[in-house]
Parts: sequence; C-alpha cells; structure tokens
Amino acid sequence: MPNSTQSVDPTTDSIVTPQTAKESRAIHRCEARKRDGSVCGFYVGTVFLDGLWRCQHHRPKKRPETAAPVPKLPRPPVAALKSPADAATLASWAAVQGSLGRLDHQRSGAIVAACREFRQAWAAQDTHAKQIAVVVAWERLLDAQDLGDRDAITGAREGLRRCFAALGFPREAYTVPRPGDPTT
Repeated sequence: MPNSTQSVDPTTDSIVTPQTAKESRAIHRCEARKRDGSVCGFYVGTVFLDGLWRCQHHRPKKRPETAAPVPKLPRPPVAALKSPADAATLASWAAVQGSLGRLDHQRSGAIVAACREFRQAWAAQDTHAKQIAVVVAWERLLDAQDLGDRDAITGAREGLRRCFAALGFPREAYTVPRPGDPTT
C-alpha cells in the first residue's frame, strides 16, 4: 500500500518520489557579482575564497611568477651554409651546444636536421651536375659521329669516360675494342 509521499503509476509499476526544493548534497552557488550587478549563481566547482563562494569564472587568476631572464643564445660559427663543410661545422656546433645545455634539444635537433637536409641536397645537386655532364658528352660524341670527325670522336669518348669516372664507374673495366677482335 503506498504511503502519502509515494504514488504508484499503474502504467509503469514504479514508485515516484515527490520533487523537493532542497538539494540532497551540500552545493554552494557562486556569490560573486556579474558585470550587470546580479549574483552569478553558478554552482559547479565553487570554492570558498575571501569570504565568498566563487565559481571558476570569478576566482582570482593565478599570476605567473616572474620568470628568470632568458639566457642569450650562443652565436653559431657560420652565418650561411655555402658548402657541405659549413653544414658539418654548424651541425657539430649544435650538437656540442646541446650537450652543454646552452641550446635546448629541440633547437639543437632542428639545426642538425636542417644541416643533414642541406648536405643531402648538396650531394644530390652534385650527382645531378655529373649526370648532366654525361648527357652533354654523349651529345658531343653523337655530333662528332654525324660529322665523321675521328679526332672529335676520340675527344668526345675521352670526355665521356671522364664523366663516367666522376660518377664512380671504374675505367679499367672497360676495354677498347680493336678491329678484328672477336666480340663475346
């Protein structure tokens, strides 16, 4: 049998409790004033400060303590990267400065990575220039063959061999064929 504070809903067979105007836990509403002069009333996360309950919006902001003066960064040994030697010098300097604590590891790592990229680009540019020289020497050889000039053909072949040697192809592996030699 239901008592006076409970009622039974015949459609759901559940007990309904009456609504109360009082909250069951200790909640304190923010007592600070808004810009328009009304009380805030926000109740989530209130803290008692300076005699008032305050929400996160009305708490005093934490002021950062005076930071220590930022130390002046050391000066790099080179002003511009003009050769792979400059990149190696700067990367070595950054690694040493990072290990001594004068540069933080992010800056030191960024400098070393940039120098590595520069050296790779320099090497690729150098290889590309050697490959272009092979193409130019080949064109000279074809032009000399079209003209039928034996001295120009010999000079162009020698220039082509120098280009191949610059790319790392061994010269001794190549034998000059002689007329009448059997080809294998």
